[in-house]
Amino acid sequence: MFLNSCHSYELGKELSNAGIPHVLCIKDRVRDDIASIFTRAFYLALSTGRCIKDSFIIGRQAVRADPGVPKMEEMKFILFSKDHTEVLWNFSAFARSTDSNTILPEQLSYHGEHEKYMGKLNLLPLLTKHFIGRRVEIFNTILNLRRRKIVVISASKRFHKKRHRGVGKTQLAIAVAHRVFSRSITKDGVIFVGVDGVRNFIDFEKLLHKQLRDHGINAVPGLTQALRNLNILLVIDGVDCVSMENPRKFKEFIECIINETQDVHVLMTRHTPFDNDFSNSNEIVHQHIGGLKSDHDAARLFINRSSSLSISEITRVMHSPLFETLDNHPRKIEMAASQIQSPLNPHDLH
Repeated sequence: MFLNSCHSYELGKELSNAGIPHVLCIKDRVRDDIASIFTRAFYLALSTGRCIKDSFIIGRQAVRADPGVPKMEEMKFILFSKDHTEVLWNFSAFARSTDSNTILPEQLSYHGEHEKYMGKLNLLPLLTKHFIGRRVEIFNTILNLRRRKIVVISASKRFHKKRHRGVGKTQLAIAVAHRVFSRSITKDGVIFVGVDGVRNFIDFEKLLHKQLRDHGINAVPGLTQALRNLNILLVIDGVDCVSMENPRKFKEFIECIINETQDVHVLMTRHTPFDNDFSNSNEIVHQHIGGLKSDHDAARLFINRSSSLSISEITRVMHSPLFETLDNHPRKIEMAASQIQSPLNPHDLH
C-alpha cells in the first residue's frame, strides 16, 4: 500500500502494525513534483522485477539526484515492510504466461538477454525528466573516458561557493552512465554508486562491494582484484566527504584503479577538483561544468518547471533582471520557477 500524501507517516505505521505487509508513506510535507519523481522511479523498478527494498532505494536515489530537490528530501519517504526482499511483479513469469500472439523481447533471437539487460539498467538511477541540454558535456565526458582512466566532474570555479551547489554534476554523471550503458561502450557495463554524505572509507568500501554483488561480481578477494580484468565504467557520485575524511586511503584506491586494472574507467563527481598529488596524474582529467550552455536551454528549463504562470508571465520573468541573476544555473532556475507564483508581483522580478 502506497499512501502517496503528505503527513501519512502515522497512518502508515498503524496500517503496518495492523498486518498490511508493505506500507509506503510520507513523513511531513512533500511537493507534488518530488512525490512524482519518487513514484515514477519506484513503480518502474517494481515493474522490472526488483524487490520492495531495492525499488524503495531506487525511488529515494531518484529524488536525491534531481537538482531541483532540496537536500535530504528523499528521507521523507518511509517504508514499513515485513519482507523487504519480496518481488511483487515477476517479469519472467509474466512474459512466459502472455498470449502467444504477443511478441515480447524475450521471444526474440536474443532469448533471455532482455531480462539481463533490464536488470542491469534498473540498477542505474533514473535521469530526471527535466534534464535539458548538456549534449556537449556528455560528448566531452565520454571522449575523456575513452582517453583516460579517471574523469572528475566538478563545478567551474565561479560556482565553487556552497550556495552555488546544484549545477548538475549528478545529472550529467547519470546521463553519461545511461549513454555508455545503452551503447555498450564498456563490455561489462556500468556500475553507479552514490556516496554523497558517506564520510567513512569503510562504509564507502561496503557500498562498492554491494554494487559489485548486485552486478554479479565477487569482490571478496578485494575491489581491485575483482575489477582487474573487467571492461567497465564505475561512476562514483559525490566523493567530497569520503575523499576528505581519509584522503590517503582514497588516493590509494584511485591509484590502484589506475595501476592495477586494465580497462576500468572511473567517473567521479566532486564539487571542487582534486589537488594534483596523484602519482599518475596523466590518467586523471578534471572536467568543469557551469551553467547551462545556452539561454534557450535555461528558458526551456524554467518553462518546464513553472506550473502556475501563464505564457505572458513566463515571458516577463525571462526578460526581467531576476532571470539574468540566475546565471543559467539549473538549481537556481528550478527554485525560482517553483517560488514565483501567479499573479506576478513586480518586486519578484528584481
